[in-house]
Amino acid sequence: SNEIQECNVIFPNGGEWLLKGQEYNIKWFDQHADFVRIELYKSDLKVKTIVNSTNNSGEYLWNIPVNLNDGNDYKIKIVNVEDNDISDESNSLFTIIIPNETSTFIDSRDGQTYKTVKIGNQWWMAENFNYETDSGSMCYLYEQNFCEERGRLYTWEAAFNNSPDGWHLPSDEEWKSLELFLGLPPDDIDKEGFRGEYVGSLLWYGGGTGFEVLPS
Repeated sequence: SNEIQECNVIFPNGGEWLLKGQEYNIKWFDQHADFVRIELYKSDLKVKTIVNSTNNSGEYLWNIPVNLNDGNDYKIKIVNVEDNDISDESNSLFTIIIPNETSTFIDSRDGQTYKTVKIGNQWWMAENFNYETDSGSMCYLYEQNFCEERGRLYTWEAAFNNSPDGWHLPSDEEWKSLELFLGLPPDDIDKEGFRGEYVGSLLWYGGGTGFEVLPS
């Protein structure tokens, strides 16, 4: 069809992790409505009306209630108040969950402190590592500010041999456990190249899981 869809949910549209007690901008596009209604569904059942009528501005700031049930089966629905037949819902499911447990770790070798996060039953360092080894590590472009912002770059040998006490580089099986917990379909777990949907975005800074490492 060449017709433009009259109503379109933009966010959350599927795959996101939203944390209870946090604020998020629900985003949509409706080219005709003066006012819209925003509804929340879980397992295709309406849980609540988030707002019965709000200006069709394309954004609504939503503070997720802490008493919502955890689940990876939520959808948002936007409805044109003037015409209930004009509506749209998230293309696929998103997750609402309590924030993952976090802590900190101090590297006794140089006193640097790192954020850590528990995802599933595994503890992960939640930011880039910045331990200066005797050899095999460097700052990007040899500029110290990159190390301070995004950690150091390492050769494989330097990374493998310089993990702090109690920590190690993750194995392939440990990565798989993380991916499965975040929603990667089990049938995709041994595929190479692009696989699954949305899981990678959950491990980006601000993805909602607390895994706050940065590309470097």
